[in-house]
Amino acid sequence: MQRHTGKNDDERTSGQDDRTRSASSDGVSDHRRVLALQRSVGNTATAALIGRMRGRTDAPLAQRPPAEPKLAESVPLQRDVGWPKATGWNKTARTIDSKHSMVRIPLAGLAKQNQDPSPNKEKTDEEAAGEAIVWLRPDLDVSKEVLVLVHLHGLTDRSADPFAGYRENNADPKTEESAEARKVAKEKKGFVNPLAHKVRDVERDRIGQQVEAVEDESKVADRQLIAVLPQGTGKSQKKGEPPQKPGFGKNFDATPR
Repeated sequence: MQRHTGKNDDERTSGQDDRTRSASSDGVSDHRRVLALQRSVGNTATAALIGRMRGRTDAPLAQRPPAEPKLAESVPLQRDVGWPKATGWNKTARTIDSKHSMVRIPLAGLAKQNQDPSPNKEKTDEEAAGEAIVWLRPDLDVSKEVLVLVHLHGLTDRSADPFAGYRENNADPKTEESAEARKVAKEKKGFVNPLAHKVRDVERDRIGQQVEAVEDESKVADRQLIAVLPQGTGKSQKKGEPPQKPGFGKNFDATPR
């Protein structure tokens, strides 16, 4: 995890990237605080999506569009929200359903992220270049310290891997788990793959659900904890090959450890 704290110009380490600065001093405007937080966590679209949820109902998720956070009008988006070719989970910012408040934000156009599209047509129609997922609470206080959880998805290319990272599965992903489900299915005709159109961080890792359950020292939901999930290629490293970058981007590279 990375813990980000505010520092003024005199306290900054010589040569440290401006992106590591946090605007927690009283003299900084809300607009500047938002931009400072965005830089500190390695993406600049995150804080633009902070706000109270609108249009939420008690209807089942399948019967309504996903709830979307209100965009802050004064903050320009400097990263793309929504992945190219995505039509479901990674198309836009959303919550899991009406029972959860955590906002799941798919970011694209990250220049310092993994740039290998790493197509995996056996499992997904989405590609992997320059993308990440961010989970945050809509009531995140951008003027205070933020704790960042970074989660790496691991391998994706094997048939034993049910997901291609954080990319959404297609209607019939070719995996060992899918094959086993098909084998035991009572209705062979019209078989619906249980992994169809699912995403790993919601279905298996349950990142948003777990972060939402974290409490602070006062036993109150910790609104200052966010999660960043870089989308990588998920390939294993062969002997003699240079190490693969996990895809944090230069903003994380410049963040104090």
